[in-house]
Amino acid sequence: MAKVHNYSENLLSLEKKIMIYGYIRVSSDKQTVENQRFEINNFCKKEKLIINGWIEETIWNHSDRFTGPEE
Repeated sequence: MAKVHNYSENLLSLEKKIMIYGYIRVSSDKQTVENQRFEINNFCKKEKLIINGWIEETIWNHSDRFTGPEE
């Protein structure tokens, strides 16, 4: 008896599984996490991409706000 191959099952096992993460980095008070997430989502919608997770990073450069001791 010949073995019947399920080609669609074989093709699915060969597909690459890709995870897409949105990366948000806020480094000034002029930027917001919400605005960046909105823009990334708009891009992904146009390109038919699905975000599987988010990475958010907030970096503040305190040296910009430090004026040093008064003389």
